[in-house]
Amino acid sequence: MDSKTIFAQLSTSEKKQIKFDISSLGEYEILQIYYILQNDEEKYTTNSNGVWFDLLSLKSTTQQKIYDYVQICLSNKKKFKNDLL
Repeated sequence: MDSKTIFAQLSTSEKKQIKFDISSLGEYEILQIYYILQNDEEKYTTNSNGVWFDLLSLKSTTQQKIYDYVQICLSNKKKFKNDLL
């Protein structure tokens, strides 16, 4: 499957899983998603609780960048956890 189209082909439940995965990321990883939003000139809001955006209303290229980044983060976490065992 072409990595540029993976996010678009995900089911609604898989997209909800991405939302959950994002919420489990650390502060540094969340900051990187914020930079993706800024660089792609996407709309988002901020308040004392953090940065808020609608994943489904983002440009498809931004959605894909976020999806790819989250997958890398999850893979790295899993690898790091396995390396510690």
